[in-house]
Amino acid sequence: MPSWRWVDELQEVLRELGGRAHLNDIEKRIRERGRKPLGNNNTLRSTISSYLQYYSADSTTYWGKGDFFHLVEKGTGIWELRQIAQQALEQAEEEYAEGRRRMRLHKTKERNGKAPRRKKLRVLQDTGRLICEACEFDFLESYGLLGEGFAECHHRTPLSELEEGHKTRLSDLAIVCANCHRILHRRKLTLSVEELRNIVMKRRAERAKAEQGAPADRPRD
Repeated sequence: MPSWRWVDELQEVLRELGGRAHLNDIEKRIRERGRKPLGNNNTLRSTISSYLQYYSADSTTYWGKGDFFHLVEKGTGIWELRQIAQQALEQAEEEYAEGRRRMRLHKTKERNGKAPRRKKLRVLQDTGRLICEACEFDFLESYGLLGEGFAECHHRTPLSELEEGHKTRLSDLAIVCANCHRILHRRKLTLSVEELRNIVMKRRAERAKAEQGAPADRPRD
């Protein structure tokens, strides 16, 4: 039968390690305490792993009493005190872990950042403003100095269709706002700026017509 002394020891170690730790760190701390594996055929690591599972309702070898430990995620080797797991569960509705760093290896085509900058500069020199070519949103008008010189640049030809070494001209670029830029790329078959502009202008005309036909507000007594 599993020893309660080992169970107490594991709980103390996990508390010392902040309530959650990898099996490697648990083993290191247990070894520092001078503990030895149970039985001649067991390693210290296997002994620790066995007792964590004996007293974890998440495990198929759960002893049936004393649910003290929780495996954070299968295959990670990270264990925590069940009390910590329950507290995390209570907070899960309001707190979400984000920002984990990942390393990705990928092969992709790249844009040249100089062309968009030159496009914006040329439009500013010619018109003094950067206005979305699809919806006519004006950052300067809406945000004042904070929006001066700000806009996004849309490549009319999808990157996937360009051959390596393709030379982009300023006429291949369009000034757009962030919303229109996302919409332009929302479908697999990308809309043209002109097609999106037609959609936006049609919607505006329909709204204006509906507003003109709406009954006027009743005068107040």
